[in-house]
Amino acid sequence: MAARYARDAKRTQPSSTPTPQLDALSVLPPEILTAIFLQLDDPPPPLSRRLLPYSRAARLQHVEITSYKQLLLFVRTLRTVQGSGRLVKSFSTSLREETERLIAIERPTLNSLLGDAFALMPAVQEVIATNWVVSSFILSEGTPKSLSRSMRNLRISLLLGQITNTDFITYRLALLSRYEELRKLEIMVLPYDPGASAAVAFDLFPANDLSPPPLDMDRIAQVEHLTLGGPLCDQRVVNVLRAFEGLAEVTLYDSFASKHVAAAAAAIDTSNLRSLRLLRLVGTPPPVDLPMQQTDWTRYANLRELFLGMPVCSDELAATLATAPHLEELYFGGYSNPTASQIRHILHHRPPSLHLLSLSQVTGEVGEPITPAALPSISTWLDAVRTLNNDPTSTNVVPVFPLLDWRLPAWTESFTPSDAESLFPLARQAGITLAGSLLSAVLTTYVLERQLDVWQGQVDLGGEEAIDEETKQVMASKPFWDALSLRYKARLLDEGTWGNGGAGEDARMAEL
Repeated sequence: MAARYARDAKRTQPSSTPTPQLDALSVLPPEILTAIFLQLDDPPPPLSRRLLPYSRAARLQHVEITSYKQLLLFVRTLRTVQGSGRLVKSFSTSLREETERLIAIERPTLNSLLGDAFALMPAVQEVIATNWVVSSFILSEGTPKSLSRSMRNLRISLLLGQITNTDFITYRLALLSRYEELRKLEIMVLPYDPGASAAVAFDLFPANDLSPPPLDMDRIAQVEHLTLGGPLCDQRVVNVLRAFEGLAEVTLYDSFASKHVAAAAAAIDTSNLRSLRLLRLVGTPPPVDLPMQQTDWTRYANLRELFLGMPVCSDELAATLATAPHLEELYFGGYSNPTASQIRHILHHRPPSLHLLSLSQVTGEVGEPITPAALPSISTWLDAVRTLNNDPTSTNVVPVFPLLDWRLPAWTESFTPSDAESLFPLARQAGITLAGSLLSAVLTTYVLERQLDVWQGQVDLGGEEAIDEETKQVMASKPFWDALSLRYKARLLDEGTWGNGGAGEDARMAEL
């Protein structure tokens, strides 16, 4: 009897080994698992053997190599795990070793290692080479044929010293035509080698001839979107542009903020060009004094989008844009220099397809309202500004506004707040949307002037002590001024009824 009870008790006791259960992810169908893992920037280790392929695919989709040793280990992994190289879609190299060390490596050399890597990644679609040594390999005959059939996006870096001879353009750069699927290309031309132990800037060769003889080479015709950064005033950079034909979108970044860019603009094949963006990387002037050149803007008659972030605007450009038949969107970004009269000319003539005009060459930001405690410093600032306005020949600089969370607009003689306000009704009449940070500049100026007017008016009535506490609280209230700003914005944009919100602030403003 005792033995029977013992057997029954053993059967009813819980097992010491729990029954294995599938994790929640493992029961999902393959297409859902693939979508989940590909959305993860840093996929976690797989929770089960079934999830291993999905985790591996997500980890290998975007590969970033930062050293020669890491590249060596990566190639060994691709050789060890059969088929893993087919999972790589984006391959980025930003090698941190000095240039001299990379070139001196013998077993295996960097070029042979790169050749093995690309041969083992037959489906890679994007290649990013921020190091010019790696870029030189891509512009060589040592790349595997599979790369020419798979790569669609490419970013490379070159040195001005590399392209001193036009043979580099006509032979090495021309090898890009082999990449038959290449559609988006970004080239950064560096004025010095950042990886060299003793980096020395290369000399500039300013481009003066706006119609040089054509290069003797096979043009690169399959690229649709080109981004080129570097000293656009340099003849060698101009030659890079001349190597392409049939481009649909071009973005140019000038590393020296030069007005000497007409030769670069003239080098672009505009036969199929739909979008042009002229920008600058920094505000550093070129190391040599370069004259302004006149750009023939009539060559860009087929443009649908133009973005100007350089001081290249002129009356000739405004006249051309006013009659541009296909221009749909026009942007004036930071560092551009349109005058109010040029913008008015464009709005008055109303390009037939233009529906968006964005002005962001001036911007501003409203901070915390003026308070009684800030009045003395504000008054000192205001007196200094008035003194400068009364003496245009003064070399003094406008003092910094005391309330540091404000960003006051940098208005110019050719673009004043009243000029900006006058553009909004013109844009509405022409059926063109006026956008950009110019609106924030107008609102900042408006709110600041209203605050100064109100405080000055109250103080004039009997001094600060004569202002009751309730009035002070309202005048120093950010929601009060925000409501006023929104109403003024609605009036500028003609948004119809302003609504009944903030009626208390409106009434209080009337009292003030």
